[in-house]
Amino acid sequence: MVHYRIYQIDQSDQITAGYSVECESDTEALDAADALLERSEAVEVWRDARCLAHLTVDAARLWARLRQEWMSKRPAMR
Repeated sequence: MVHYRIYQIDQSDQITAGYSVECESDTEALDAADALLERSEAVEVWRDARCLAHLTVDAARLWARLRQEWMSKRPAMR
């Protein structure tokens, strides 16, 4: 398990809350942060002194739309 910090960020780029989490991987930490986007404008995920991601609600919506479009155009796997 690896220690991560996830920060909720408001509209003026100020930290409003911080959480310590233990995750198996960076991907798992990003999934945990994604769940917090329902309650904040943005989140940042940190592993030690390295910022893994700065996620915003707008970027998450854009990614979801693009992924859905891509998946709908993809040929069915057999």
